[in-house]
Amino acid sequence: MSRPAKRPTNTEKWPNSNIEISIHLNENDHVQVFETDDRGRVRTYKKSWANHKATVIRGEHVVIDNSIEIPKGVDIFECDIFSSGDTSVIGYPNEKVTLIVHL
Repeated sequence: MSRPAKRPTNTEKWPNSNIEISIHLNENDHVQVFETDDRGRVRTYKKSWANHKATVIRGEHVVIDNSIEIPKGVDIFECDIFSSGDTSVIGYPNEKVTLIVHL
């Protein structure tokens, strides 16, 4: 059973899930696949990523060179990473997601 959040989330969902999107990666970006926890947040256990922004992709995508091609209908979120290494809540528990950390 999940509990309700005590404060507003720092997560913003991208509004354009009905178009194809290409995300160009910088050389400092880290891309990894994680599974969200029971509350719908990514637990990275990497405290060195604290206070950075991250992009979370929920759904299928294709990596081509230094970019990620995302088809229509895939959810994309912009999140904060907290001092514990956890992201802000995206609201989808126990799902496989791709995390792009912008260092």
